[in-house]
Amino acid sequence: MKKIFILFSLILLLTGCSKFDSDKALSKFKKKANSNSYSLSGELSINNSENTYKYKVSVLYKKGDLYKVILNNIDSNNSQIILKNNSGVYVVTPALNKSFKFQSNWPYSSSEVYLLRSLLKDLLTDEKRIFKENKEYYMFSTSINYPSNRHLVRQNIYFDKSMNLKKVKVFDDNGLVIITMKFNNIKYNKIISNKEFILDNSYSNIKETFNSNKELDVIYPLNIPEGTLLKSEEKSKNNDRCIMTFDGDKSFTLVEEVLRPLDLMTVIPLTGEPVMLQDSYGSISDTSLYFTSNGNSYYLLSDNLNKEEMVNIASSINTVMVMK
Repeated sequence: MKKIFILFSLILLLTGCSKFDSDKALSKFKKKANSNSYSLSGELSINNSENTYKYKVSVLYKKGDLYKVILNNIDSNNSQIILKNNSGVYVVTPALNKSFKFQSNWPYSSSEVYLLRSLLKDLLTDEKRIFKENKEYYMFSTSINYPSNRHLVRQNIYFDKSMNLKKVKVFDDNGLVIITMKFNNIKYNKIISNKEFILDNSYSNIKETFNSNKELDVIYPLNIPEGTLLKSEEKSKNNDRCIMTFDGDKSFTLVEEVLRPLDLMTVIPLTGEPVMLQDSYGSISDTSLYFTSNGNSYYLLSDNLNKEEMVNIASSINTVMVMK
């Protein structure tokens, strides 16, 4: 009887010691996320009303604050690159031969579902994070920081039983999944040349065509603040540009223009921060939002809208242009 009791006690002791808890899981992921370098690939989905925007994502990171993110829109096959090097932050659109340069603290100013250190930061910042386990995975649930979209409030981060990062889901304040990032492959401490983070090299291997419309199909925003109305619109003689003025307490101006690819890669300095909309990265400041979509450029200006209101208006323009 005594031997049975000792054996039973040993089983309990071993079981208790092998239990994988929140601290162990976080420690394992912290070690991976703090690697000197990594490469990853995956698929990103963004839901908006009845539309789903899908991207193939590839990321390179190297110690020294070097980042390179390539987002390829699966529907349009157009790519954008977010590059961070010692000179600044760039949003590059290879098909247009155009690059916007920011003096920005991206990616540390907001949550980013495809960057390991951003996920780690959210985990470490949220002292009330939740850890769950089932037969298939470990899961952390944390609060998030999306300054331009306060409706996004929480994310679930999923790992397999070897603590390999598998998926991230971002939820809005209604509990709906808005963003999903699935990780296909992650390689840690990979040898990555610094040349990968030079602007001129960042788009040279991406070849794509860009079809610009001869005339502008004007798209009106579906979501505008209450009490704000379209006051006037002025089209260019060639019908490739339209300036719309919206009047009210939340007044703003919206300029839509057909995109024309430039002959040479041009770097355009901008104030503000990069911001991800449904189907493109744009530039947002306290008084303006610029982005490109479906062959057009959109420039929204206002002294009366906050950043979240500008993003809501821009997102309602995108909703019209993309079929599910």
